[in-house]
Amino acid sequence: MHLLTENGFIHGHMNPVYIFPLCRFGHFGIGALAAYLLFDEKQYAKIAPFIKNKAIQAGMILLVLLISLHFIVFPHFVDNYFLDMVPAILYAYIILAAVSGNFLVNLETNLIKRMGTYSYGIYIIHPSVGQISIAIFKKYVPNGFINYEILFPLFVTVLSVSLAGLSYELYEKRFLLLKKKFTIIQNHPV
Repeated sequence: MHLLTENGFIHGHMNPVYIFPLCRFGHFGIGALAAYLLFDEKQYAKIAPFIKNKAIQAGMILLVLLISLHFIVFPHFVDNYFLDMVPAILYAYIILAAVSGNFLVNLETNLIKRMGTYSYGIYIIHPSVGQISIAIFKKYVPNGFINYEILFPLFVTVLSVSLAGLSYELYEKRFLLLKKKFTIIQNHPV
């Protein structure tokens, strides 16, 4: 329950998130900090035991699931002013753990690699798919936890990935092949 009023004030204080609703500089900052920690060997050595600990990884994944499914609800202050910064920090931890070489789950599968190929399309397509899907769900699907907390995200994910895959295979791939003809210096595998 947001305490946000029509004019963007909460208890008489201006909410900056209301003024800049599409601004996610905090997310970029968290991602940049995670990248810094990963690539600065001295700093990474300090946090590596925490990052590589499988019990902590399992706890963080469980925490993300509980927050995502709204079993854990944040106080209004956090919800109103920080939006999804707490999950962003938890996701940064999970990403660091995933690239540590000692992650709880093997992410080097063909499906995950294919999703990486389609990731830009997923990024571009998913907001529109989500908006159209919520309109369809509101009109045709009754309210309920399972429908809106489980089926809706699953539906949006499958549809976004499917459309991104089609876009990549039928459209983007042609331009990527053209790009190679005009590139002076070719990228080398890392």
